[in-house]
Amino acid sequence: MADYLSVDEVAQRCGVSPTTVHRWLQAGRLTAIKRGRFVQIPADQLMPSIDHGAHVTRATVTSGQRPAPMGDNGAADDRGHSRLVALVAELTLKAEAAAMWQARAEFLAGELASAREEIRAPQAPGPAPPEPWWRRWFKT
Repeated sequence: MADYLSVDEVAQRCGVSPTTVHRWLQAGRLTAIKRGRFVQIPADQLMPSIDHGAHVTRATVTSGQRPAPMGDNGAADDRGHSRLVALVAELTLKAEAAAMWQARAEFLAGELASAREEIRAPQAPGPAPPEPWWRRWFKT
């Protein structure tokens, strides 16, 4: 049986807010099981990184296999490679977030332009208001 983590636990392990974890779930980066009102994420979807105990989602790393370390100090090269993979994954997440915000800004700019056009467009006069009741009663 796989271990499951709550949204708060995943957020703490990844160093992000729970809102970000919910966004990852909506975007399909993570899968979860909903049990009642609780969302449970399989722990095997998180890949540990060597540096500072940080975690990176497996979906951001394209390949699980690492090339053989080169050089005389294999352990140091292996740690360096792990750090590089973690940095690339973090940069990929940030680039995707930047692209999302850019698309959102372009969408809102279009919405703002259409709202400004609606304001500038001359509006046809509406129907004349009805005559008040007291004028009909007191006609001379």
